[in-house]
Amino acid sequence: MNDLKIAVFPHALSEDWYEGLRRAADLGVQGVHLSLSGPWGLEEMTTAACRELLNLLHSYGLIVSAVSWGLGELPHREEHATLLPQGKRVLQIAADLECGRWQAHC
Repeated sequence: MNDLKIAVFPHALSEDWYEGLRRAADLGVQGVHLSLSGPWGLEEMTTAACRELLNLLHSYGLIVSAVSWGLGELPHREEHATLLPQGKRVLQIAADLECGRWQAHC
């Protein structure tokens, strides 16, 4: 159990999500959960944007413990195929941020 790390959502620490990253680092938190919305939405997080964010996280000594993206409810079966491209994008962003976890809220 010694390898367990504490992570927080940066936007829980500040309305400015980038300020939330700094506050997480100041608190000594090892990781952050990133919600893929707002400034870090699926369209905004290009490969270059992921690299820039990852560099900022590393400068603070933080890792991405999980990315969070979801619809808020389970989609109907006939909607599954239309959501696959978004799901693949979430997984690509997670990989670009050196994170192996996607946390979805349904």
